[in-house]
Amino acid sequence: MAKKKINALRFGFFITLLYILMTSIIISGIGIFFTVEDSRTDSEYIQQLYAKNVIGVLKDKVDGIINYIDMERTLEKEKLSERLRDRVNRVYDVFYEMYLKEKGRGLTKNQIKKDLLDIADVFYRKKKGECFLIFNKNGTILLNKDRKGLIKKVINNHKLRRGFIFTSYKGHKKMIYVKFFPLTNWYISCCIDLTNREQRIKNEIIEYLNNYRYGYKKHGYIFVVLFSKNSRCKLKELVNPNKIEEVGKCLPLNKPDIKGFYFRKRYVEDILSKGFSVVSYYYKIPGTYTVGKKVSYIALYKPWNWLIGTGYYLKDIGAQFYKEKMSKIWKTGERVLMAVFLILMSSAAIFLFFFKRINTEFEKIIEFLERFPDTKYIDTSNFRFSESTFIARKINNLALNVKELSKKQQDMIARYTSVTNFMRSCIIIAEKVEDRIIVKDINRCVQRCMGIEDKNKVIGLDINEIFERVPFIARKFEEVFVHHIVIESIDIIKNLKNCGYQRYFQTELFKISENEAVYIADDITDSVLLYYRSRIEKERLSSLIEDIDVGVVVVNYDMKIMFYNSKIKDIFGLKSENVNYLADLFLDRETKAEIKSYFEGVVLKEIKCDGCVIEIETFNNNKKWIEITATTDNVNNEPVVIISIKDITYKYLKEKEIEYI
Repeated sequence: MAKKKINALRFGFFITLLYILMTSIIISGIGIFFTVEDSRTDSEYIQQLYAKNVIGVLKDKVDGIINYIDMERTLEKEKLSERLRDRVNRVYDVFYEMYLKEKGRGLTKNQIKKDLLDIADVFYRKKKGECFLIFNKNGTILLNKDRKGLIKKVINNHKLRRGFIFTSYKGHKKMIYVKFFPLTNWYISCCIDLTNREQRIKNEIIEYLNNYRYGYKKHGYIFVVLFSKNSRCKLKELVNPNKIEEVGKCLPLNKPDIKGFYFRKRYVEDILSKGFSVVSYYYKIPGTYTVGKKVSYIALYKPWNWLIGTGYYLKDIGAQFYKEKMSKIWKTGERVLMAVFLILMSSAAIFLFFFKRINTEFEKIIEFLERFPDTKYIDTSNFRFSESTFIARKINNLALNVKELSKKQQDMIARYTSVTNFMRSCIIIAEKVEDRIIVKDINRCVQRCMGIEDKNKVIGLDINEIFERVPFIARKFEEVFVHHIVIESIDIIKNLKNCGYQRYFQTELFKISENEAVYIADDITDSVLLYYRSRIEKERLSSLIEDIDVGVVVVNYDMKIMFYNSKIKDIFGLKSENVNYLADLFLDRETKAEIKSYFEGVVLKEIKCDGCVIEIETFNNNKKWIEITATTDNVNNEPVVIISIKDITYKYLKEKEIEYI
């Protein structure tokens, strides 16, 4: 016969009511205390947010723009140097082969030199901002004699050293590549005007910054001011998306904001003394007609004398403070809940004092919880109280579920570790703990690149300490935790221990929980290098097509023109005419029909147009005879027809004259 269970709820009803009343009074007192404490420390949180986050974020933004400008300038310089070297080497190779051939034919050295200069004159084509020079060590110019001053400067200032020379000539910066041709004791050189190239980069940077927005409600933007210390116009606005009407105008130093503060004068003084400035003032809020208080960080970019700056409006900072405030309220709630938990635990101890008869049963339950998961279940066969029996059975069911979930969790962790370790992407998981960001996990890709043998030795350490060689990673984590944004970028990382001197990574950084964020980086170095090599090859092919003495037209199968060189303009007398299709080049209807018939025959491979002669009328009312050769090919996986056109008018008329005679 089953033993009758005692109902402990009635036994402790009175004591429960008493302790609920006491608990409510204590919780209310704690809530009031923390509310008063919160109000007292509000101003301290605003100051911390301003000092630690805002200025650092603004500085990172400006530093990022400066790094971007330096990278663009470096890439342009590398591209131009490769172009100069290639042009000089091509001439050198042609000279070398021609010299040996003509010497083998028995020509004198003077005859050979004359032929070399003739071929160089044919090879050389004047291009804006470029020059091609041949001279000897005495300064005698053999080709392009109008550059005598430049040659004299190179000889006097640089002692005819070979390779790249950087100098100034007539107010323009020049980059010159010089190579010595020993068979004739000549110096072959090519030069490019860097001043015009630098101006093009400036224009591209200005266009990019005019469209750049970030931050809360896209109020963040970059402004650029040209700084001239010795000019009447000391500050000239170059970029300001917030006030487009001021771009290109001089900014007065003595114009204050609405509070009478001469903020421009202040940041100019700071720039002259320490190279940067942090200044607060009142300024128009983007997208509105109102004025708000703004804090800005401005730095001097010395190569161009640009003052580059950005700022935050305190209204936006207030919105961020609200998020920080809510976070602190949640933390306060956690403390209150912890206090309630402690109070309830003390109440449980008092209940145990009064409920001596159920003490043994609760001890068995507690013993099970302490030894879990080593114990299997709680034996309730000797329990007398229905409440403790009910609790024990529920705990048994929960324990069984916990063990199953624990096994599944261990399996999931093992699968996650296996997947992430063998991924080609580099993965960093970081956790924000109070004011620190610590490393929570890294995979083998990060270990290999950073030279970390045991990842357990770095887990839990500050992220700035582990990644001190790539500090922007820590800054990005800070920005993600502050602004709750996703950061996608292409990062250039240098001097990695086991990954090479310079690698390009396509990265994404985002939060995966309230206090955790993940950084994923894919190595795209091979793709980037392939892109730059293909771009250089395309430019080299385009330059070659422009240099040949034959008109070249590339059209698709709809007869639409995809490309034509400048020789086509000379042959057909084009000036400002709009030419989109192949037929637009021909004015006569019969010629248009004949060209269309040729084209269709070439596309269908029914005829081969190789040296077809056609009479045309040019756009400047001249009559010419041209020789056409057409062939099919593929460009960027699109079938095209490549047509070469040669002006044979003189040859044709001579042949007709001979036939007539």
